[in-house]
Amino acid sequence: MEFIEFLSLDEENENNFKPIFTYLLNSLENYEDKVFNSSNTRFWSIIQKYLNLLSKNNCAGLADGIKKDSNNFLTSLRLYISLSNENRKTAPQFFSRCKANYQSLHDRLVKSYMTLIGNSFSRNIYGEFSSLYIPDNSNKNAAFKLIEEAINLIRNDSILLDKHKNQIIRNLEKAIANIKDEKTNWAAYFGTIKEAVVIIGALVTIFGPNYNLDNLITAKDKLNESIITIEESSINQNYIEFTPDDSLIISALEDILQITEETEPDTDEDNTPEKKPSD
Repeated sequence: MEFIEFLSLDEENENNFKPIFTYLLNSLENYEDKVFNSSNTRFWSIIQKYLNLLSKNNCAGLADGIKKDSNNFLTSLRLYISLSNENRKTAPQFFSRCKANYQSLHDRLVKSYMTLIGNSFSRNIYGEFSSLYIPDNSNKNAAFKLIEEAINLIRNDSILLDKHKNQIIRNLEKAIANIKDEKTNWAAYFGTIKEAVVIIGALVTIFGPNYNLDNLITAKDKLNESIITIEESSINQNYIEFTPDDSLIISALEDILQITEETEPDTDEDNTPEKKPSD
């Protein structure tokens, strides 16, 4: 796709979400070989196009983090490019910093895109079933209490290292803030809770039967219960004439799964958590 064609894409047309995001990621590939001009107009035009996409689709809150990571990446890239070949060899930390800033920007862009797609998916599905499934009418208070109970169990766990506990708890606290909000972002809420369930389940599997995993297993059950609580209390029991269009649901699910697979960054890092034996 030519640059001019990219700039002309309509950010409010959901068919353009993927082309805009793909163009953005492709523009960042092989960044060590790119030399941006002093004004970096093209780079910021591409970034701004994506920020416009987020803003016009209820994701404007993600813009500040992307701007910050973009600026950090560009600053480190400028510094690296300004070095002579000899200095690049003798001071590899400059390239390492550039690479780290690139990875941070890449990861943030992928996460923001998944939030964008999740919101769109949620909007489309709820639009079809708007009078059957009404999450804003659900029992938020009960779900909130279950998440708090899960957080306390994780905090008092004797197996996980503090850094792992804190990471999970921080994400769950975001879910609590989200569910307390009058305008809850349900796609983000469900995503955060289900992500925590998957991570805790993986940790339980990794540690195995030789450790006391009662707190983690119970916390996982509490989080699953919070999801069920929202789902069951969102159903309009008075909705009678309902004939679901299975093809619509299957098509939407296939689309979001395909996009997830295509945008997930490769990594060779070993993210296996450290084990901490119980006393």
